[in-house]
Amino acid sequence: MVVAVKGYKQIVEPVRGFVHVCDCYVTMVAVTDTGAPKKGIPQIQCSTPEEEAYREHAILRKDVHSKWDKLEIELSKRQNLKIEDILDPLNNLNKTEFLTIPQTEVKVKRHFFVKHENNHKTIFGGEVLQWIDKIATHTARNFTKNPYMWTVSMSRVVFKKPIYVRDVVELIAHVVYVRTHVLEVEINVSIQRMGGPKVSSHSAHFMIINADENGNKQPLKVGLRLEEEDQKSMMIYLKAKER
Repeated sequence: MVVAVKGYKQIVEPVRGFVHVCDCYVTMVAVTDTGAPKKGIPQIQCSTPEEEAYREHAILRKDVHSKWDKLEIELSKRQNLKIEDILDPLNNLNKTEFLTIPQTEVKVKRHFFVKHENNHKTIFGGEVLQWIDKIATHTARNFTKNPYMWTVSMSRVVFKKPIYVRDVVELIAHVVYVRTHVLEVEINVSIQRMGGPKVSSHSAHFMIINADENGNKQPLKVGLRLEEEDQKSMMIYLKAKER
């Protein structure tokens, strides 16, 4: 099922009221006590134009994700990537410093605690999302040396495996794309259980804006340096560009 969430904040100036600040669509799976998919979920009946618009938007987003999955497969087949073929000119515009994608890496390990569990004894997804958002923002601030970096959107946040209290959780973040005022941070999370192999559990992409202390966007001064000898980073950049 897909859950649509619309967020508002209350303001008092210039006029008291609520201002729309965010939207998100969350794909969720109903499960039984044993974690198996639960059947018999009620069907949704739209009774207003607004509800129908939500449904159509959710279908559109599903289609966009499906197209991206196919595009990603096709991009992965490309070899011998050349900088002149994939570099976005905005990456270099007004930049005074350049780092390679590996140089932007931030790696963090942690455990979650019982207080972070949901009723299925796995770590609540909101706790994981809050954590990776903080690390994504830190990665952007570390890249720009600017404390005023804010998340403006997140996409393709995928929860592949549940996390348990006993798991060692590792997060690796990289800046993978830079434009004029915003950059993209890619997050990959893996888990390791006692005596078991490390497996991928979560992934996400965050668009983060460069701002000043008043929240006004500012041009980025740091860009990414691509090197054709590092085809892995070239592919990561290309996928971010096409995303």
